[in-house]
Amino acid sequence: MRSTEHFIANNKDTRVLYEPGAKIFADSIVAILPQSIQKIENRQYRHFVEPVKVYVCASEESFYKLYGARVKAGVSNKLLLSPRLMNESENIYIYLTHELSHLHLYQQLGLLRFRGLPSWFKEGLATFVSDGGGAQTVSENDAIKSIVNGKHFIPVSGGFFGCFNQKSSADSALSHQMRYRQNMIFVSFIKNKDEKKFKSFLLSIQDGVNFSESIQKSYDTTLEQLWQDFIKDIHSKG
Repeated sequence: MRSTEHFIANNKDTRVLYEPGAKIFADSIVAILPQSIQKIENRQYRHFVEPVKVYVCASEESFYKLYGARVKAGVSNKLLLSPRLMNESENIYIYLTHELSHLHLYQQLGLLRFRGLPSWFKEGLATFVSDGGGAQTVSENDAIKSIVNGKHFIPVSGGFFGCFNQKSSADSALSHQMRYRQNMIFVSFIKNKDEKKFKSFLLSIQDGVNFSESIQKSYDTTLEQLWQDFIKDIHSKG
């Protein structure tokens, strides 16, 4: 909720705003932003509701004051990037795309309904559409082995305005990147099962329809059954 009025609009692309001292970082975002936006709109089947704005912070402390967590990037009511990302320049594109996925859903749903979506779905979708952003240190094979060995998240259907059932207790036993990779694999399974149904499901979510109802309407089954189908498929490959 802190002011971002001191951010400067980049003269090459005014959608990218930066703090004094962060212009080099901001210029790197300008170069990749159009491609990243297009990827999200293609893979999430709808245009952004509002113009995209990306706020590039000059220091980790500034990012923390604006976002409230010591991470590399995040979306609250704004998409904010920490200069920590400059330490791994090869991953900036996938992190930006991951966060744009969140911003896209945020714009469609508003804060409360966005928070009401289950964490595994938001992160799995963002990791999937960004081709691994947030899970790049864990391979798909390692994630599958973990699932086969019973070390995996349990999908929940979310709760009223995000107040309940964001995660299962099993999630806390996994590392951040392992959880995101497993979330991604499950989202990928749901999409590959039937892309036409997946598109219907994702658009229903963006229209504000209840998560469980969206699955039932699009797949004519439940989240629990999709998960059982997924586990069976994983074991057949494992």
